[in-house]
Amino acid sequence: MTEALTMILPEDVRDVWPTVRGRIAAIQEACDEPWLPEDVFNELVNAQAFLWGTEDLKGFLILQVPPQPYGRELHCWICCNETGEPPLAYWEQLLGIARDNQCVRITFETDRKGFQRAIPGLRHRHFYSAEV
Repeated sequence: MTEALTMILPEDVRDVWPTVRGRIAAIQEACDEPWLPEDVFNELVNAQAFLWGTEDLKGFLILQVPPQPYGRELHCWICCNETGEPPLAYWEQLLGIARDNQCVRITFETDRKGFQRAIPGLRHRHFYSAEV
């Protein structure tokens, strides 16, 4: 059975930050992202992003609900999974989080292929990026 994800309240982020910071830094470096782990911390404590994780925080998501003119979207900004469960094991919980927050869609970016086959109804949009 997949372990349930629970939301870490913004006022409790400071308590769990030492547990997640290193993995966030590793993701930032591996993906060559322009943000810093401290930017993520700032977003979390100011309730601009939300940390959902397993009890031991071996698996966690950092989610955002960016303003959109056509309906709310739940954006999976950062995903870390060291639980041994396949990432798709958490998909139903993610759908529930989106529904509870009145979101019309879930978005995420990844270089991995295969999600279209694994997630029924998933629509794929290409995201292009060029450094200037």
